[in-house]
Amino acid sequence: MRQQSEFIAELEENDHRIAQHCRPLSLWTPLDSMILPQNSSVWHIAENEQMLVSMHPNMIRAPKVLDRVTKHVKESDPFHPNSPKYKKKPESVAA
Repeated sequence: MRQQSEFIAELEENDHRIAQHCRPLSLWTPLDSMILPQNSSVWHIAENEQMLVSMHPNMIRAPKVLDRVTKHVKESDPFHPNSPKYKKKPESVAA
């Protein structure tokens, strides 16, 4: 995800649409040596959180990162009881 890449430009162009339909989460580490500057992962429409993880590849393995992603997915699911958007699933109609 290089700065000024086509992908980044497309995200910026459509971020208002993305924000209407989902709640992005951006996790970043100040100890990253692959993404410079490290805080370039901060996205103005996302819930941004700094995680103290030793290196970029460890972000996908760190238990605290996995726990945070799991929590975010559960909170974003309107059918999960921990979600602020909780809606009871409609009961199936018997045939």
